[in-house]
Amino acid sequence: MMRTPNCRRPGLSLTEVLVALFVMALGIISLMTLFPLGAVQMGQALRDDRSGQTASQADGVVRLWWQTEVVEPPTPTSPFKDPFFAAFDTNTFGTVPIDSPAPSYPIFVDPIGYYAKNLNQKIWVGNFPSAFTPTAADPRIRRFNTQKLITPTLAIRACSMMDDITFDETGKPDLLSVPGTVVREGAYNWCAVIQRPNNSNRYVADLKILVFHTKGLYGGHRVGASAADDEVVYSGALLPSAVAGSTQVVLSVPIGSLPIRSGSWVMDGSNGTVTNFYRIQSISETGASTTVLELDTPLKSTVTQLYIIRGLADVFDRPQLTASGYSRQAP
Repeated sequence: MMRTPNCRRPGLSLTEVLVALFVMALGIISLMTLFPLGAVQMGQALRDDRSGQTASQADGVVRLWWQTEVVEPPTPTSPFKDPFFAAFDTNTFGTVPIDSPAPSYPIFVDPIGYYAKNLNQKIWVGNFPSAFTPTAADPRIRRFNTQKLITPTLAIRACSMMDDITFDETGKPDLLSVPGTVVREGAYNWCAVIQRPNNSNRYVADLKILVFHTKGLYGGHRVGASAADDEVVYSGALLPSAVAGSTQVVLSVPIGSLPIRSGSWVMDGSNGTVTNFYRIQSISETGASTTVLELDTPLKSTVTQLYIIRGLADVFDRPQLTASGYSRQAP
């Protein structure tokens, strides 16, 4: 007897269908996670690009000032030269002799920060009350404004990237009250930190460029925050541990009170003479008032004054300022 061939059409079992759906769901989820990660990476790349452009612009401006107003001043009493050198050599809590081989005091050439502050906050980095003056026991770093930038408008034009055109909800460029004048955001601002490694060598100085994203002159970096909240200094009991060689800084502050996050920068301003910057890798909070900052590089020295500056996007070490331009020994 001949058997009839099995003509049933082959198919998939329910188990195979479920496995296929599970594998496909994993693939879709993986693809979906790439979009927000890509957006974050694009935003960081844009910020890095804009920060680099701002630092390059700032480098040129500072070198022009140094050459024309310090090395080759138009008159012996240049309005830039005298207060500029005075900021290096003198301070409320002491002086660095002109012929001393020791490092000079660092100064912040920070026109936008200068105009954003009130009273003594204009002069000292760290937001002092109006009646407070630094002493030998609690020195601070001095802020300086070049006399050539005599108005906030000039400071913004000189110390901001002004080609960031803003747009309205329809995608068209925002316009000022003057027809045809486009609003430029100026979101990336800079200041320079200058310090002579040898104070007796008057025309050689180390240069760092600090790039900010929306500095305090525009109303603070948080909704409702004032420019006075942009800088905080921690020392004494508030800074229980920041030892040389360690990558951790321990702060005794209320949970959630720090105006920074991972990727932000902190500055070592110990004794008003050190300006080392460190990027934060992570922040952990334990208990009610202990915050640990994990840094990307070990501390070069024990920190007694830690500066937290809101909105600091990046720090650039630039070649030295010299009497003839760039230093051959600079990186």
